[in-house]
Amino acid sequence: MGKFFFLFFVGIPLAICIFTASPIPVWLIWVVLFCMLFSFLSTKKKSLEPSNFQSQVYKKDEYETLCDLYREAFAHNDFEALQALAKEFACGGAVDYWQNNTDAKQKIAQGVKKLAEVVESGNAPRKPELEDFYYVGLMYEQGFECEPDLDKALAYFEKALTTQTCWSHQKQENELLRAQVNKKIREINAFFTQIQFQNKSN
Repeated sequence: MGKFFFLFFVGIPLAICIFTASPIPVWLIWVVLFCMLFSFLSTKKKSLEPSNFQSQVYKKDEYETLCDLYREAFAHNDFEALQALAKEFACGGAVDYWQNNTDAKQKIAQGVKKLAEVVESGNAPRKPELEDFYYVGLMYEQGFECEPDLDKALAYFEKALTTQTCWSHQKQENELLRAQVNKKIREINAFFTQIQFQNKSN
């Protein structure tokens, strides 16, 4: 329809003007400019929006990466793979998958929990750091793979504060994360206090 409109209302009058050496009407110039602008905007919009096929390929790659990390971390006891698997929870690298894919979600959850267990056991190549416990606390607070458990979330947030460093080893980021953990602890404690107050009132 758009091509027919352009050919009939623009192409034919323009060709007549060229072959007869007549001046091009102003209205025709405006129509041509409008069509060019519309065509440019349509092309730009399409280039920014990936096709369903591209989106599916991207998601497939993300899931395969997640499976590779899981295999390395759990089958080969690769600590770096375990840490990278836990990072998926925070970075959201596979978020499109594990929100609707229980298999991917379980891989993420198991990775986060095992990382905390390994560093706490002392068998890890480094001492525990803030994110090792912070991410587990977030998972329990959000009910990532089960019903929310604020008691467990609070316990892991408190463990996070016992650490001295964060993964980046940057002072500013460490302070920022610690402030976030403290905020979580205050919110949960305030919720518990409110529940106790309501129970006493009843």
